[in-house]
Amino acid sequence: MALQFEHPVKDWAREWAAICHQWKRVGYVPGVSRRAEFRGLTTRGQLIEAFPDKNMIRCSILNLKKEAVQRYADEIRNQKIDFLHGYPSAFYLLAKQIKDSGIDFPEPEAILLASEEVFDWQLLQIKEIFPNAKLHASYGCAERTVMAGWCEHRQEYHVLPQYSLVEVDETTNELIGTNLFNTLNGFVRYRMSDTVIKIENEPCPDCGRPYTPRLIELGGRSEDYLFSSENGWISPAILTYPFKELKSIQEIQLVQRKINEVEVGYTLRIKADANLVKHDITQIQHGLHDLLGKEMIINFTLVDGFPRGPTGKFKWVVCELDEMPRTSNP
Repeated sequence: MALQFEHPVKDWAREWAAICHQWKRVGYVPGVSRRAEFRGLTTRGQLIEAFPDKNMIRCSILNLKKEAVQRYADEIRNQKIDFLHGYPSAFYLLAKQIKDSGIDFPEPEAILLASEEVFDWQLLQIKEIFPNAKLHASYGCAERTVMAGWCEHRQEYHVLPQYSLVEVDETTNELIGTNLFNTLNGFVRYRMSDTVIKIENEPCPDCGRPYTPRLIELGGRSEDYLFSSENGWISPAILTYPFKELKSIQEIQLVQRKINEVEVGYTLRIKADANLVKHDITQIQHGLHDLLGKEMIINFTLVDGFPRGPTGKFKWVVCELDEMPRTSNP
């Protein structure tokens, strides 16, 4: 169960201003530039949903099959979209489908990567399909205790000092953030489970912005990827979608020990209705088959709970494959 907290309404404007301040480095102009999102859910399972007030369309990342990607290409071309925005893992799958299917997909001015750690194998596939597109990655969290983004010259994260105060624990390398503008639910020296492997405390020698610390190499979040013989490695951010709006299931853990099999452990809410449990399991099964392929065996096990770490959290995506399958991503 995610922590719930409040934000003043004006916080959304501050958040958007901070994001656009970073996106400006690759040419994004709020109110003018048009983007296609490959993140979030579309309403009622639509392939494409339009948001005219935001100069944006959203393409469903739950359907990246050939026919759907061709429709995305046509709509992006018709709408004169010049920026793509979404999960690195979604763009990896998109680029892979474009390559495998030979789809004529319009190249954007820039690709805005968000919400996940970025891996070299993802960038290689993305750059192969979109060789002239600029790449920008941003890093943040729902608590709004850190905001950072790549500069124009380096693939390293420059922390935005106007947004929050960011520290790195010298012992654990854990990120610690203090929000500067939430007057309802402020976080002071909030410890995240994210870690950073390498930092620099001097301004970037290329862009010259006095934004420190610079996060040279992130340790990433603690979850694993699951492997699909059909689609390759699937990230936790994408794996969350079959679990939206569950009625009776309280918590979930996915464990993969075999290439063709995933074990789903789950706990129930108090006095869970049997029909709602059946509904949730069917929803999860269909959603995982859409993401991992119809041949994936999915086993469900009701458990009392999951082992938790010192923070009270548990790892909800676990990959225990003895050998990593040989694909273009590790």
